[in-house]
Amino acid sequence: MTASFSHCIGIEHEVARGVSHRWRHLLAVCVAVLWGMIGVGTSQHLSAQSGDPAGDPGAVIPPAEAPDYCQDSCCRTEVLLLNTGYNHAASGIYPVGVGDDYWTIVADQDPSRPVPRPANVIASTPPWSGAMPNTQWIGPNSTSTDRFIGQVTYEKCFCVCGPDESELTFSLDVLVDDSASIYLDGVYMGSTPNLSFVTPVSVDFTKWVGPGRHCLDVVVDNAFVILSGLDIRGTVQGSGLVKYSCCGPVIPPDPCVTDSLALATGPGWDLISGPDYAGPYPRCADVIDPAYGGWGAPTPGTSWIGPNPTGQNQPDEVYVYRKCFCVKQDGWFLLDFTTMADAQADVSINGTYLFSVPNPGWHSPVYNTVRVALAAGCNCIEYKVIDPGGLVTGLDALVEISGGLLLRPECCDCGFCREERGKVGARPETGNDAAHGAEVSAMRPMLLSIPNPTTGDATVHYVIDQDADTRVDLYDAAGRHVLTVDQGARTRGEHVVPVATKGLSSGAYRLQLKFGERTLTIPLNVQ
Repeated sequence: MTASFSHCIGIEHEVARGVSHRWRHLLAVCVAVLWGMIGVGTSQHLSAQSGDPAGDPGAVIPPAEAPDYCQDSCCRTEVLLLNTGYNHAASGIYPVGVGDDYWTIVADQDPSRPVPRPANVIASTPPWSGAMPNTQWIGPNSTSTDRFIGQVTYEKCFCVCGPDESELTFSLDVLVDDSASIYLDGVYMGSTPNLSFVTPVSVDFTKWVGPGRHCLDVVVDNAFVILSGLDIRGTVQGSGLVKYSCCGPVIPPDPCVTDSLALATGPGWDLISGPDYAGPYPRCADVIDPAYGGWGAPTPGTSWIGPNPTGQNQPDEVYVYRKCFCVKQDGWFLLDFTTMADAQADVSINGTYLFSVPNPGWHSPVYNTVRVALAAGCNCIEYKVIDPGGLVTGLDALVEISGGLLLRPECCDCGFCREERGKVGARPETGNDAAHGAEVSAMRPMLLSIPNPTTGDATVHYVIDQDADTRVDLYDAAGRHVLTVDQGARTRGEHVVPVATKGLSSGAYRLQLKFGERTLTIPLNVQ
């Protein structure tokens, strides 16, 4: 009872324009809840926390460290303030010179300033307008002066209760030096013109979202080496919103959903391409004994992989390894890479280059962290390993993904290499097609588009596990046929087809693969 009482007493003053009556209603509900709790005792409160107000003895009570706030009426609301420089816990603005606990800087053009970190509350500086009511200007440092031209990304996250999707309406007034682009869960929502620091610019949009944690990102472009800052006054309204005081890790009811993944080289990585003599492709990569190459010890939890059990190859060869994973919900994600390669490697995601591992890369790990927007559905990390010297080649990598909702591997049907394949010594060292027959049988049908979302041309990759008449079509959100991407008799394996999307209207589309009796469908977003 104590926890729920504190939530009710601590109702945040998140009243926006024209919505105060909702809060009077919410306060009445909280009083009613408290009165009921006093009358029925602690056992009834525990039952309510389990999501079973009727007190079903078979109900499971969530663990203490992850209470189900979605069942607590004092935590739920229909409106949240998104104001910069606003202290929701104290129901007032922060003073100049302190950090904003609710707006975080997650990307900065100055490498000497660590991220993520709280945004700094700063004073309005001429020629800026003063801060809007119940807001403060925020910036990348304690003053508005900034020595760097480039982008700074500000982020404010909030939670939505399930189990159903909610339609959220965002109403923002934005002052910014110099311009801003606004994203929700990595999807572009609007922008302001350059030099928008005198008169606020309104940015309004509506979006359906699923239960879980969501983030509003504002990318501020600083065009001049002088001033940089952001001031926002606005709200998000809709059903199922969770007050900031309760918004922690929302535990989704779906056992397939997770907020982190670790993709470690070993069984289950695809070998997409390489020299003809080491084919066919695609197939499972082999797990290698690192003693063959004299390489550094693999990162804990990983194994070296290569084109055959010894990693032996010819000079001047290129191999492409791929690992795909499933994103549950559009959003921004942090990818932490730990990589060794013989001899060097280029790393990309969904066809977009990220970084390189220099030659020689097999003695000690190379570390890198990137932040990328990923769309719901299949996403693929690729390592292009280049070995100019021959002898042996291989890859050891660990990619840790966090920051949004993902699907566990057992619930994800991306890629075609089953986890039990690719054991050490799984295939003879001859590298001929007959020797690879067992591996080819491990492929699974797959369909993906790179990149997704796309702002221009995209590339469709699909895998079929049998020779068959095949058709790939694109449909709009209403189910109307838009174009045929590929059609005809196709052989077993991977096929790559370009698709022109420049002439299509922005929006959600559906890409469909049909072969034999099978049909695969994925979303394709055009921006």
